[in-house]
Amino acid sequence: MSAQKLQKIDKSRDHEQVFLNHYDWLLKWARQLAQGSREEAEDLVQDLYVRFVQSKAAPDLTDDDRLRGYLYRTLKHLFISRKLRNGGDALSSLLVVDFDSLEYALTAVDRSQLLLVRSDLASICEYACIRRSTHRAANALILRFFLGYFPSEVVALLQTNRAAADKLIQTARLEARTFLAKPANLHFMGLDTKRTPRFPAYLPDDPTALLAELRRRIFSEPEGACLSELEIEEKYHPTSELRLTTPELAHLLSCSSCLDQANKTLGLPTLSQRLSSEGGDHDDSDPSTPRIDDQGPRLRRKFRETFEHRPMKLQVAVNGEVHGVQLITSVHSKFQIKLKPLTRLEFVEVLSEQGVRLLYHDLEDGDIDNPVAQSAEVQLSDDRKLTVVVTLEGGVPVVEVSYFDPLVEESSVVDAATFSSGKQNPTRTARSHQKPHSGWTKFVSWLRDINWTWSRNLVIAALTVLMIALSFIVADRQIGRTKTPIASRLLAEAQHRGEAAIPIGGAAHRTFSFEVRSGNGELLQSGRVETLRGHAPSRTALKLLSANGKLLAGQWTNGAGKQSRYPSKSGLSPDASQTATSEAWMNVPEADGFERITGDPTRLSVVHETDSYRVSYGGAEGPHKTPIVSAQLVLASDTMRPVAETIRIEDRTQTREYRFKELSYELVSPSKVRDSDFEIDPSLVAPVSGTSVLPMPIPSGGDAHLALQVFQLLSNLGPDVERLLDVDRSPDGSVVVSGVLPSQEQKNSVAHVFGSLDAGHRLRLALHSSDEPVETSGPHGPLRVESLPAIPVENGHLPFDAELRAGLTGQGLSGHDLDVHIGQVATDALDRAARLHREAWTIRQIAAHGFRVEELQSMQPNDKMLWLTLLDKHTRSYAQELGQLDAALTPLLPIGEAPSSSTAPPPTTLKELGAVAEALNLDSERLDQVLTSGLTLSPTDPPTTHNVPDIAELLADLRIEESMLHETVERLQAARP
Repeated sequence: MSAQKLQKIDKSRDHEQVFLNHYDWLLKWARQLAQGSREEAEDLVQDLYVRFVQSKAAPDLTDDDRLRGYLYRTLKHLFISRKLRNGGDALSSLLVVDFDSLEYALTAVDRSQLLLVRSDLASICEYACIRRSTHRAANALILRFFLGYFPSEVVALLQTNRAAADKLIQTARLEARTFLAKPANLHFMGLDTKRTPRFPAYLPDDPTALLAELRRRIFSEPEGACLSELEIEEKYHPTSELRLTTPELAHLLSCSSCLDQANKTLGLPTLSQRLSSEGGDHDDSDPSTPRIDDQGPRLRRKFRETFEHRPMKLQVAVNGEVHGVQLITSVHSKFQIKLKPLTRLEFVEVLSEQGVRLLYHDLEDGDIDNPVAQSAEVQLSDDRKLTVVVTLEGGVPVVEVSYFDPLVEESSVVDAATFSSGKQNPTRTARSHQKPHSGWTKFVSWLRDINWTWSRNLVIAALTVLMIALSFIVADRQIGRTKTPIASRLLAEAQHRGEAAIPIGGAAHRTFSFEVRSGNGELLQSGRVETLRGHAPSRTALKLLSANGKLLAGQWTNGAGKQSRYPSKSGLSPDASQTATSEAWMNVPEADGFERITGDPTRLSVVHETDSYRVSYGGAEGPHKTPIVSAQLVLASDTMRPVAETIRIEDRTQTREYRFKELSYELVSPSKVRDSDFEIDPSLVAPVSGTSVLPMPIPSGGDAHLALQVFQLLSNLGPDVERLLDVDRSPDGSVVVSGVLPSQEQKNSVAHVFGSLDAGHRLRLALHSSDEPVETSGPHGPLRVESLPAIPVENGHLPFDAELRAGLTGQGLSGHDLDVHIGQVATDALDRAARLHREAWTIRQIAAHGFRVEELQSMQPNDKMLWLTLLDKHTRSYAQELGQLDAALTPLLPIGEAPSSSTAPPPTTLKELGAVAEALNLDSERLDQVLTSGLTLSPTDPPTTHNVPDIAELLADLRIEESMLHETVERLQAARP
């Protein structure tokens, strides 16, 4: 272990020992603040312990009077914060299952709701015990929620990664919520729908007895046979390719002896150690969770819970009151809170949606009237980092929060189908496409589980019988039918898979062809239906378009449940007054929607074809007869996604048939989903004063031509404005210009420039200025997101300090001049890296994201020339910025250290050109991140996972990619007629 690391651990142990020396004194003060409540007092002291050990800005540990003053003031602040936030933040809307662990949930929920909470816990435990044999998500929930395993321990036992484990737990929470609300409506594949509760609904009042009873229920009915000690050791061996199957994992989580054997193999605490009244963590190898001897187990557990806790939302509290909430939807989350002028700040906190305090920053020791920024930073597990910077801007306090979570990017690529098939390793995606109920899979599983102590004759006889059975299965499938689960279970699984595939905060964008036919099959009209379905929050947008793309009707539902409709005056139905037919276009292929419109699940049947499931409905007769004569939904067997649908409706004297067929499917990342996507289309409502929509007719040149015009105007405004504005094409085809400008005057000027375009409602401006008044109409008070200046830095450690110092010393610099020059090099390099990344992003927008390949191929000559000119301009600007960054990094990368990379042939197709532009943007972003982590000063001596050779390799890759783009653009320009 390095001397630097040993010094850090020793420093943490000093903080711990100092805190323990004052523990009894702090507990007495905490009980006085909590009016005698020992439980609340212990919670306060535990919170204080985490803050004290976490913080590196504590007062002099040798000055006992000043130290006690600091500890008491912080304890008082934590108490004030808890009282002011009680029931007034995101915590009040959570169910008990939304918390990380059962123990924390019982301390966080309102005591008056304990009766309802006990009832919910009984149902959640019932759900987990039922579901664990068919889905790994339930096993993840048992480990994390009921047994209190840390996320890193859940990852080890499930043999997966953190992003996949979090996704599993989130899936289980969604299912548990459904089970709580409507237990009869949640069906699991392969399980009897008419199940009886395993356990009584009664749970004891005492929290300790309640915990013990729930954990007793979990281990009361082991699933399947025990695994041998050798099998468990082999499965969990670091070099083993074997993985626990879902049934084996279900047994592990229902058999205490087998789970303890797994704990022993992985070096984790046993159940008796973990579930004892003291609790705690016994892993002394983790330097992030320090060792304490007396009060240690509970305090260390609290520290590690905070260290590994991963929030979905960030709450920013000032002086104990929440002033803003930010949903985490990207790797980098950065936002500002502007407070009232002359507000006196005492302390700032950042909390998760569960109320877990991730960061506490005491401002009373500093001079808030000093314009120099004050900052605090916290390192969390999995390379996550949370930073708060407090500044004064014209007498207005500004709190800036920055959160870095690389797991967000990993979560977006986790395949939900992998979870259902029980394979957690994302690198083995090929296996996830195997049919989960195929005869061969069952045969292999049976062979693996055979007890080879049987006699040889018995084994041969069993194999013979099984092969005969398999032959019947194969013959049955050749006829085209299979023994499928009942339709309702199949639709429930399809709905679950569809929701799980959508990233949190993201959406699924789908397009369907839509036909209306008469009763005898004659085509009457045709069009297209576009849907955008969001997840967490749940929201939808449906649009009906004619064959030529005209918007005829729409329905939008935002995250708050508000619904907006635009009825079609000339819809596809001959008689728009007939509700059953005029709104049939909204019944797009969806698993939950199909079961809802058919109404009677007993009339559903399923046929399994080569690559799909076909769910059919026959209409009811007699007094229960409905307008729906018949309906059919087609599910793709590999993804379980609804891809086609036919609905036959009889309305009065006419019969109409409505046919849907999927044309495209796309998962939209959270960063590309806007709230406005789920509001009524601006083109359908009259413009009001102050709207950013320009009420002018749509040009005949199409959206691609409009996007080119916007990029051209933006280019003419100059690089200073160009770097502040983003140009995107939304799913509905419109062009959106967004960004924050320095002043209201400049914003109006830019809006006037774009107003000169004959753009109509296809151009939307979302422009803001830094001097705009604070908005107070939002749900969370004065919260406003703005473009941010360079983050001020304070004296501290620079991760690349040694390399810079060595390079500049060779140039003859020393002493104060050397320190000043190091700061100048770091500032210049960070500024150049940010500019480089911005140019790469613009190149990607023009070459890959802003225009489809078919649009580029069908462009008019003038538009093609304009597209090439724009791409050439930004490619040249990128080369210039890259050269300037090279020069700025000379002290860090002396000449001759850059690795030599082989040249690659330039792209020959537009698709290849887009791929190179994507790679250029990705590598530029990585370089920006590496330099930011290595050249940013920090008082906490943050570790970095990157080194100088990483920078040299990235620069070499960027030179190759820029050269490939430049050669391709020159070739395309030379080929122009």
